[in-house]
Parts: sequence; structure tokens; C-alpha cells
Amino acid sequence: MAAPQDEFSDFVQKQQKDKSVATAIDWGNVRDEWLVRLDQLYEQVARDLDPYILGGTIRLAYSPIDLTEEHIGTYKARLLHIEIGKQIVTLKPIGTRLIGAKGRVDVLGSAGQSRFILADKGARSSRDLIQINIHIDGEPEKPPKTVQPSELVWKIASAPPAIQLTELNQDSLFQVLMEVSNG
Repeated sequence: MAAPQDEFSDFVQKQQKDKSVATAIDWGNVRDEWLVRLDQLYEQVARDLDPYILGGTIRLAYSPIDLTEEHIGTYKARLLHIEIGKQIVTLKPIGTRLIGAKGRVDVLGSAGQSRFILADKGARSSRDLIQINIHIDGEPEKPPKTVQPSELVWKIASAPPAIQLTELNQDSLFQVLMEVSNG
């Protein structure tokens, strides 16, 4: 059995390796890409609601929010408030440093909530999202699967544990807005 000092030395060495991997990533770029994707979501929602916005029956408003994520730090993002008569539905960004997705936005209404996630366009359920890489000492480490930015799309995620993913389009957006507003 290894002495506590040897175990601690191994721990310190591992932390140094983990630190060098973390500093190799451009976290500012990760944040900026996430904020661009968030703006694209808001533009998609505005396009889908455009006939109602032009008709004066729906109003969009934005407000600032501070998000804090590991390695990225604290940064500014925007909430989107969708005013439908007396109902207000808020799209609240959660972040980009998530397991299985490149971003999440919670959809909050008076009657409930839903979630939009930024995921691979082929993902249909939680089994398609979560990837766990197991490394056995002495074997070569397999690189994680990377998803090209063009393959990422916004999807509606059902409640856990058996998460199902639905394409975010005008019809599914309308359904989510009615569900969280008790419509």
C-alpha cells in the first residue's frame, strides 16, 4: 500500500496535468460562441413570433443577467421576456458548461417550465447526449467525440430521467409557450 505522502504526490501531479489541460482551452472563445448561439435562439424565437409581434399581441423584452461558470468566470448575457397578454414567459440562459449539451436555456412561465438545449442535430434522447469516456491505466486514451458547430441545433428537452429531445421549430415553440403559460 502506498504511503500517504506518495498518494499526495500523485494527487498533486494529477492536478498539474488537469490544470494544463484547462488552460489550453480558450474559455473566452467558448463563452463568445455560446453567446452567439444564444442570440441565434432569440432571433429564431422572434422570427417564429413575428406575425404576433407585428400584430401587437406579443411583445419581446430583454434584460441583463450575470452568469458564472467554471473556467469561464462571470459574464453578461440576456434574458428574453415574451409578453403574451397577462402572461410573461422568460427564456433564462443557464450556461454552456454542461454534460451532454453545449448550452441550456430554461423556459419559465406561470404554469411550469421547459428547457431548450443546444445539442447535436441527430440527438433524440438523453442516451445520445451523455458520453462517458473510461480510461484504463496502461491503455491509450480515446479522444472525446467532437461535434462541429454547424451540427448543433436548439432542441426542446423533456423532463428527466428519460429525456426526449424534440426539434425546436415554430409549432414546438408554440406548444412550449402554451404549456408553461397554462394555455
